[in-house]
Amino acid sequence: MRINKTDFEAVMANSEFLDYYCQLFERNGERSVTDTQLEKLHYLIQKQVALTIQKNASYSFFTQTYKLPETLVKDYQLLAECTERLSKIEMDQLIPKQFIEQDFNVRVKKASQESQYEQLLNIMSDTFRQIKKT
Repeated sequence: MRINKTDFEAVMANSEFLDYYCQLFERNGERSVTDTQLEKLHYLIQKQVALTIQKNASYSFFTQTYKLPETLVKDYQLLAECTERLSKIEMDQLIPKQFIEQDFNVRVKKASQESQYEQLLNIMSDTFRQIKKT
């Protein structure tokens, strides 16, 4: 089976987060994911399908495609299906609100620290200008 380079690389990039998604779904009891979909995710994770596909795929520079052995075609199709479904899920709905609020508070603190730092720099530069004038 030949697969377009961009499609293959997108599936492989998204497959890096399968374990993370699976843990989120199990902890949150997400209703949008059925038990069969969770079983598929567990299969892909336990069998390390993405790693096996990466090792056995060969890239053709001239055709800009990856070639997979026939034994891995079904696994790749399952992986592509799962990663496509996961890419369509809005992750902000799965992340607990306390973590989002905590992250927002950290950003606000960093912004206030940056503004304090800018004020300090302005004061120092004004002081140096006054020293140069005298």
